[in-house]
Amino acid sequence: MASEQFIQIVQENIICWQQRLTQEGVEGVIAEGDNLLQAAAMGLYVPQLWALTAVYILQAYPIAESLGTGEQWMPVLQTAVAAAPTTNDPLTIQLLNRLGRAYRLSQQPKKAVATHQQALRQTEPAAPAWVVAEVHLNLAEDYQAQYDIATAEHHAQQAHQLIANSPEQYTKIKAATQNILGILYLQKGQLALAESHLLAALHLWPDQNNPVALARLTKNLALSLSLQGKHETSLFYYHNALDKIRAIGNAVDQAEIENNLGVLYLQIGESNRAEAIFNQALHKTLPATCRAPIRASITHNLGEVYLAQNRLFEAGLYIQQAILDWQQLGDQLEMGNSIGVYGIILHRQGHYKEAIPKLETALSSLSQLPNRGRVAELTQEFSQELAQCRLAT
Repeated sequence: MASEQFIQIVQENIICWQQRLTQEGVEGVIAEGDNLLQAAAMGLYVPQLWALTAVYILQAYPIAESLGTGEQWMPVLQTAVAAAPTTNDPLTIQLLNRLGRAYRLSQQPKKAVATHQQALRQTEPAAPAWVVAEVHLNLAEDYQAQYDIATAEHHAQQAHQLIANSPEQYTKIKAATQNILGILYLQKGQLALAESHLLAALHLWPDQNNPVALARLTKNLALSLSLQGKHETSLFYYHNALDKIRAIGNAVDQAEIENNLGVLYLQIGESNRAEAIFNQALHKTLPATCRAPIRASITHNLGEVYLAQNRLFEAGLYIQQAILDWQQLGDQLEMGNSIGVYGIILHRQGHYKEAIPKLETALSSLSQLPNRGRVAELTQEFSQELAQCRLAT
């Protein structure tokens, strides 16, 4: 049994960190990740401090997530859920939400869905609307990451309906719901609707001291604008997002914004600028140990740049690496895209017989996904390329 002195030390340490998180935000604790985690782990050693520790974890975990260290909190989250005195109180459900997010961000989609479905089952009829809305929001993000757009939209709309008339203190959930709806409409190709929701999310976001969240919202809005051909406005928002994220040195988020910016430069015909920013993201921004999906995406996009520049040998090298990366990550859509682009490269090199099976494989992979939005566009592109290859043989 812990001594009273030990309990007091642990309690005071947690309260101290809570005060710092409230007063200083992300930028104030950016170098304190290990200490934040240690405070949570120590709190869970003391059963009578479970509620205090749970509240602290809910406050600290989003900051760890925004700094790219959320996966390190998985054991603490698992312990906190297992030690919960009841299963259906809001604190336990919120911890399950965070645990599910940690699973999703560590590329464990099935565990993410199962954890969030467990959270939904544990919300009893008397649970506050915002608690249930947050569970639906997380399920929407889970299914969106798996390209199950219909199920994701169902959960996003459930969250929106539950939170629409909630008090002002739940504005952050409202903003997050608008954000996921915007992302879903992007994937469905409903670009004006996506822009509308993403603008609403940006205007609703209450925490101006969280540069990571603001940068992510801004990046999504910039993407919706670029896909509509609003290039100047999109460039403004991308650079705005980069300014926010560079201030705290979040490598993964910075690389994601640089990746999107490079795609925009490629779209408007500035392939040299696209090449420079992709190389910056891949070889300077991202740590060599980072195996997140963003590395595969940038690798693929560099291949696209070299294809646009007719540097076919280099294009093939990068696209083949991207295919291997997507296979390891289990991303069927992106793997199909990279295989299809490799087929296009082989076609340009005059290797028609080698190109045909690559394009057929890409189309087969895409055919297992809902044929709308980006999937439909890629299917049309690769089908046309395949027809041309067959004519040439």
